[in-house]
Amino acid sequence: MHMNRRNFIIGSAVLLASPTFAWELPGPDTKLPDLTQAQILEDLIFLKSQWAPLDKSFNPAQRAAFDRIINNAVARAATSSPEDLVLDVMQAVATPRNGHTAPLVGRLLDSLPVRLWWFSDGLYILSAAPGYESTLGARIEKFGELTSAECLERVAPYISGTDQRIRYLSASYLTSKMVLDRIGVLSPQNSFPLTLSLKNGETKTVDLSVSKPDAYDAREPVLFGWSSLIPDEKGKEGRWAHVLDGAEKRSPGYEKPAP
Repeated sequence: MHMNRRNFIIGSAVLLASPTFAWELPGPDTKLPDLTQAQILEDLIFLKSQWAPLDKSFNPAQRAAFDRIINNAVARAATSSPEDLVLDVMQAVATPRNGHTAPLVGRLLDSLPVRLWWFSDGLYILSAAPGYESTLGARIEKFGELTSAECLERVAPYISGTDQRIRYLSASYLTSKMVLDRIGVLSPQNSFPLTLSLKNGETKTVDLSVSKPDAYDAREPVLFGWSSLIPDEKGKEGRWAHVLDGAEKRSPGYEKPAP
């Protein structure tokens, strides 16, 4: 059902999808607003006092963990940013590990110009924005100084669901510098260093630019994480290259869904 929105719904558009509380998915042009510290504080208090009691997926230990996260966020609200609010909400609502209770924040996150997928031997780049085609098919060894496995471990508390679902969705969340900064990956202001193992066996570090969501066709991880496997339509303006572009035959499972 749709409920009236508070600041953290209207202002920051941090949306929660759950059987009890659900709000509309933001449009593709949604951006982080310039919230005041007072609004951020009000949002956090609303989340704890009004939203949390309606979600029945918490056990007592998880509810206590949720309260600690929100209390810590409240304590530093005077210096918090809208980005902090998004990440605090992500962490708080992930505590019950209920995949049906998740903040729909993908369109609010900044983005690296690549899409990723986990395979049994690591995290790979399946698709890349124009200008970054040389990274296609590369395995990511490090984000900054942290390995892909270390980043998965650190981002897990921010993603709702089972271990399998967390691993799957992390491939999308780990393309956000906002998320990577929160989990301790240090990087320059407007670029991001990745250490890659290329298809030819060479290892090198590349700097990827960081952009707001609308520039790289950002997708909602909760809803579109699987889309990394599917190439964009040929002829599309600003089309992203894909590792399957050169495949002579492609399984129907890697095509756009039919009506």
